[in-house]
Amino acid sequence: MAKTLSFPTIDDRKNVHGLINLYSLNKISRDDFMRFVANIISKYKIGSFPVFGYSVKILQWYKDVPVIAIKSDIIADVCPSCGSGTNEARYLRTEKENFDLDYDVISLNCLGCGCVYAAKGENHRTNKKMKVEVIK
Repeated sequence: MAKTLSFPTIDDRKNVHGLINLYSLNKISRDDFMRFVANIISKYKIGSFPVFGYSVKILQWYKDVPVIAIKSDIIADVCPSCGSGTNEARYLRTEKENFDLDYDVISLNCLGCGCVYAAKGENHRTNKKMKVEVIK
C-alpha cells in the first residue's frame, strides 16, 4: 500500500518548481511536465499543492494526461523577484478568463530568475459593442 504523506516536503516543492522551469526552458514536453507534477501531487492526496508563493493542482485528466493548474498568490506587471518584464517570461496557463474585460489573468514563469507569478494578459476582447454592417 502506498504511503500518504502529511504535508508537501521542501524537496517535493523544489521538484515541482524545477519541473516548471524545465518546461519553461523547453527541456521537457508539456505532457511530461504535467505527468511528473501529477505524480508528486498524488503522493499527498490533497487538492492544492503549495509551492513557493503559488500552488498547483490537478484540474482533470484528459485521457492519460493530467491538466495542471498553476495559481499564483501574486499578480504583478513585472516579475516580483527580479523586475523582468512579461516579455521575458514564459506563459504557463490562463487562470481566469474575463469575458467582460480586455485582459485575462495568466500564470507566467520568469526566464530570468524562475519566479512563478500571475499577470494581466491582454485578451483582445473589448467592452464595446460590435458594430455590424448589413450588406444588401
